[in-house]
Amino acid sequence: MEDKILRVIRVIINSLTFVIMLLLAYAFIYTNPVVSFLLVLASIDQFEDVYYYTTKRRLFPRWFMPFDIVFEATAVVIGFAILFFSITYLAYFQTWFFKSMLFISVVMIASAIEDMVVWGMEAGAIEGRKGLVIHHALREEEKERRFVRRRSKA
Repeated sequence: MEDKILRVIRVIINSLTFVIMLLLAYAFIYTNPVVSFLLVLASIDQFEDVYYYTTKRRLFPRWFMPFDIVFEATAVVIGFAILFFSITYLAYFQTWFFKSMLFISVVMIASAIEDMVVWGMEAGAIEGRKGLVIHHALREEEKERRFVRRRSKA
């Protein structure tokens, strides 16, 4: 039950980050198209995170992990920028939306960092499993050779 609640929270956070990045990409399209393009790519990565938390399957292959980390780092940078501006201009904004950006930016940063950690843990677990499987298979093969040797000598 607790795992489902955390997954729902992660889906909400990553969906919100996805929307914020698309809005920022639209805002930057005329002033800086390169930044806008990077924001679109980073928002696609956030969508992929939503897909992962809902289906437990990845859209991107394992070799895409370095790009994913770059896009997650982009989310961290955007989160820090929103945090900085929301702290700086907190007294000037009267609406709940702009005041909530302080909380949202902290959650964006935490979510992006957690996604990078999850990628690293998954990569380490898969490599560790492969090593264990290979090690186990070699041990089984050695046992078979011993058995066959003993049988063939007799």
